[in-house]
Amino acid sequence: MNCPAASSGVSVGRLILERPKGRGIRPQQRFKNLEEERQFWDNHDSTDFLDDFEVAKDVVFVRPKKEVISLRLDPKIVRKLRELADEEGLPPTTYARMLIVKGIREKAG
Repeated sequence: MNCPAASSGVSVGRLILERPKGRGIRPQQRFKNLEEERQFWDNHDSTDFLDDFEVAKDVVFVRPKKEVISLRLDPKIVRKLRELADEEGLPPTTYARMLIVKGIREKAG
């Protein structure tokens, strides 16, 4: 789905946009529902509306906070963890977190 709000930082909301004679787009009416909005962007390319977008200032992407825990592992396990993480091109803590999350998801079903 090509949504200008996602790629440009401009809030389009639930507006139907129409292109006036040779110019950019302008808000025409609100979409009736999310499906109508999806259908519009499935059939329109957001790059056709680039002249109407503005650069967003002070955009903040919020990550969910993570909690820190300590694990005591045997040195042999830590060496193997580092070796496996290196093979994947990841830091050992990231690789360990991935393994833990995967194990928990599998266990939880």
